[in-house]
Amino acid sequence: MKRPIYEVISGVGCALLSSLSFANSTLDDFRMHAPADTPLYFEGNLTENTASFSSMNSSDDDIKQAFHTFFSDPSASDFIGMLLSDMTQFSQGNATLLHEYGFTLNDTSAFYFEGGLPVFQATSAQPQTFVNKVISVAESQLFDAKRESWKGQEVFTWPLTIEEFKGESPQLAVAQNGNLISLGLFFKSDSLETKLSRLGFIPETLSLKETGKLNTLVSKFDLSDEGKGFIDLEQLALMVTASKNHSGSKDLQKLGLKPTPDACNADIQMFAQSAPLIVSSFNSETFANDTYNVHYKTIWEIKNDEVRSGLQRLNGHLSATTLNNSGALASVGLGVDVNTLIPVLTNFWMQFQSLELTCPPLKELQTELKAKHPSQLAMFAGLAHGVTGLSLDLFDFEFSQTQGLKSLDAILSVFAENPTNLAAILSNVAPIKGLPLAQDGSPSNLEIPDVPPTIQTKGRVKGNALMVYSGPKASALSEEKSQEKLNNKGLLGAAIDYTATLSSFDNMLGMLGGQEQRAVSNCIPVHSELQKFSNLNVKSTTQISFNDYGIETDVIASANPAPNDIALPGTYQVETMGDDCQWSVYGFETIKSDGTGSYSVIDDLNPSCELFNVEYKWEQVNGQLTIQEQKVLGRDSCDVVLQAQEPSNYQCELLPTGSRGFECLLDEESLYRYTPN
Repeated sequence: MKRPIYEVISGVGCALLSSLSFANSTLDDFRMHAPADTPLYFEGNLTENTASFSSMNSSDDDIKQAFHTFFSDPSASDFIGMLLSDMTQFSQGNATLLHEYGFTLNDTSAFYFEGGLPVFQATSAQPQTFVNKVISVAESQLFDAKRESWKGQEVFTWPLTIEEFKGESPQLAVAQNGNLISLGLFFKSDSLETKLSRLGFIPETLSLKETGKLNTLVSKFDLSDEGKGFIDLEQLALMVTASKNHSGSKDLQKLGLKPTPDACNADIQMFAQSAPLIVSSFNSETFANDTYNVHYKTIWEIKNDEVRSGLQRLNGHLSATTLNNSGALASVGLGVDVNTLIPVLTNFWMQFQSLELTCPPLKELQTELKAKHPSQLAMFAGLAHGVTGLSLDLFDFEFSQTQGLKSLDAILSVFAENPTNLAAILSNVAPIKGLPLAQDGSPSNLEIPDVPPTIQTKGRVKGNALMVYSGPKASALSEEKSQEKLNNKGLLGAAIDYTATLSSFDNMLGMLGGQEQRAVSNCIPVHSELQKFSNLNVKSTTQISFNDYGIETDVIASANPAPNDIALPGTYQVETMGDDCQWSVYGFETIKSDGTGSYSVIDDLNPSCELFNVEYKWEQVNGQLTIQEQKVLGRDSCDVVLQAQEPSNYQCELLPTGSRGFECLLDEESLYRYTPN
C-alpha cells in the first residue's frame, strides 16, 4: 500500500502539530461521561490523544498480523487493524484523512474506561461522516455492521470474538449524539442503560467531573491544561484484584480473565497505594518559523516519604550535552551519586524486608533478597567513590561490513569529585598502553585492546572529568567537559538528533540481519520509513529525575519538517537501491521545465558507456511522476551499437528527501535517488 507523502508529522512530531486550546464545555462533557473509578483518562486535542499509536512503529501488515492472532474472525482483525492504522495517521496531522472521518485539527477527544472496557469519544462538526466512514472501512474488509436501536439511539455494532477469552467476547459499537461521536466496547448481555453508558451517552452516577479529580491533579502536580491525563494504578489494582469496590472487576470476570490470587490482592493494592498515579501533560507547545516545539511532562507519584527521599539522594551529575542538542548524533548521560548508593539501597532493602507479605511470589523474592544485602556492592562503591555520573557523546562513525569499525568521533566522560583517583585506579587494573594519564590535564595517547589502530584514542583527566575520546569534535568537547561543575540534576539525560542518527542507521541497513532481511524488497520499505521520519528534522532531549513528587520525566522536542514540494526541473545523478541496501550509480537525467526530459543508463563496470539513452515527456500530479517515453536507444553490452527500442509509459511515486533532490519509487519494487549535479 502506498503511503501519502504529504504527511508532515509522525512519532514525536505528531505531538508538535497542535497548539490549540480546548472548549471547557466539551471537556466537561467528556469528564461527565467518564466514571470516577476509571483507571485511565486522557483528554485533549485529537492529534495528541492518538499520538501513542504512532509510537508503536509498526507497519499496517504488522498490525493486521498481530490482530489475526487475537481475533477469531480475520475480517474483524483486518477491520480493527485498518481503524488503528487510520488513527495513527490522525496523530500525524493527515488533514485529508481527518476530513474523511469528519474531523478537523481543532477537534478534541477523550479516552477512558467504562468499567473494564475502553471508550473513545471525540467532537466533530460532521459526526455522521465519522459513523459512515467506520462502516465503510468495515465493509471494505467484508465485515458488515449490525444496525441497532438503544432506546431510540442509532448504534452500529460488530462482534469481536476472542478465543483466548473463556468468557463472553465483547462487541464494538459506534454512534453519534449531537456533535459527539463514540467508539467503544460493550457486552451483548449488558442492559440498555449500561450499553448507553458504555458509549458515554448518559451521565455517570459518580463521574470524574463530579469528583474534580483532574483539576486537583493539574493543581497538585503543576500540569498544563493542554493534553493532560492520568493512569490510576490504585484503581487498576482494585480492578485486577476483583475488588467489589471497582466496577471493572465484573467486566474482567465476564471476559473470562482470572483475577489475581486472593493471597496477593492485599500486597498488590498496598504497592499501588504507595505509588498510585502517573500523570502527564503537554506543558508547552509553540509553532514559530516553521518549527514545532513541545514540552511533555510525566510524573509517577511516590507517596512513601523514605523512598522518595532516598531516590532524591541518588540524583547525580547530568552533563550539559545530554540535556541540550549540541551537534552530536546522540548524547546519553547517567547520573548516580555513588557515595549515597549503598546507604539508600540498604534503606530500601530494610523496608522491603520489614513488609508482612502474603503473596507467594513476593514472599519468595523477599527471601531471596534477604541473602543479598546491598553492602555486597561495597567494593564497587569503593572503587567508584566520588563518581556522580557519566556521559557518552557520539558525533560520527564509519562501519564496514568487512572491516568493522573504521573511524569514530566520540567521547566517554566520567564525572567525579576527584577523577585523578579514578585515573590512578584505572592505570592499575586496565591493560591499556599510555596509562597513567598526565596530571596537568593534557591528553595522552592510548592503545586500548580490540580498538582498531585506525582509531586514534586519547585519554585526559581535567577538572571533575575523566575522559576517553577519539575524533576532532570529541577532542574539542573534552575541554568543555572539563569545565563542568558537578550537579544533581537527575538519573538520566539524553539528547538525540533523529535526522542525523537515522541517516547513519540507514547507511548501515545492508549490514544488519540475515540475507533475507538485506534483500532490496525489504530494504526499500525500511529505508522509506526512516526517510519519512528523518524529513521531520526532529531533535529531542529527555531528562529523568527524582523530586518531591516522585519520578519525573521531561521530554522537550522540536520538529522542523522539510518541505514536501518537489521541484523536478534540473540535472541529476541517479542511483538505485540494490540488495544489501546499498546505492549504486544508475545513470544521469535531465528534467526540463517544458515537460520534456532525457536520461542515460550507464554500464556498472564502464561508467563512460551508455546502455540506454531515452527522451521522454513528463507530468507531475499529486505526488506521482508520469513518464511517456518518446525515443529509446539501447543495447545489452558496450561492444554493440545503440539501437532503437520500443518506448514505454510508467509512473513512480515521488518521495521528498528533506534536502536537495528526491527519490522515486517505481511499482513498490525499485527505488531511485536523484541528486542534483
